[in-house]
Amino acid sequence: MEDAIVCKDIMKTYGEGSNSVQALRGVSLTVPSGTLQLLMGPSGSGKTTLISIMAGILTADSGSCSVLGTNLKEVSDKEKTQFRGKNIGFLFQAFNLIPSLTIEDNIIIPLLLNGVARKEAIERAKALLAEFGLGDKVGKMPSELSGGQEQRVAIARALAHTPQLIVCDEPTSFLDHHTGMKIMELLQNMVKTSKVTLIVVTHDPRITQFADNIKYLDDGLIVEKS
Repeated sequence: MEDAIVCKDIMKTYGEGSNSVQALRGVSLTVPSGTLQLLMGPSGSGKTTLISIMAGILTADSGSCSVLGTNLKEVSDKEKTQFRGKNIGFLFQAFNLIPSLTIEDNIIIPLLLNGVARKEAIERAKALLAEFGLGDKVGKMPSELSGGQEQRVAIARALAHTPQLIVCDEPTSFLDHHTGMKIMELLQNMVKTSKVTLIVVTHDPRITQFADNIKYLDDGLIVEKS
């Protein structure tokens, strides 16, 4: 099995001088392709910083990170943006849905950016909404949904362009237990059937059963759970 991600000695500091905060202090992590990797740890441990570097949103101060065979430090910002748009799906903790667009128009954004025709993109969005139990919400605006429903729309958007790598920041945080388990079952099944790689940052101990691997971060380092 090839590795989807290989990070070596990743360092990242925010700020300068006495105000600096060392978010990552030499993190090395390998994630095999086609697996579901959980990253757990307390708030401020460096989890979101690490996945942001893996996704090419942030640049490490030192160390290397190879994603799907591409060393992100060796490509230009333009190439990194193109690579991200084609190969990586994102699920942000704050959802980042565009409030002025319907939920299906939110979902088709990554498809349109990858050259998919609008009609085909809309059909794909509606199919995803139905798969996530939101088929009756087509045409609705994000403000007309509950937090949990918005979360499911955000997950559908992350999956829309069938990326090879999906990065999720707290995907079950706004979901009740039943819905959270259903979402994780769907994501786990997608990993198994489509051979995508899924990285999930979470505080939710209920979803550890779905993981192929679990790593724990604390104070910018990967640690053994006590």
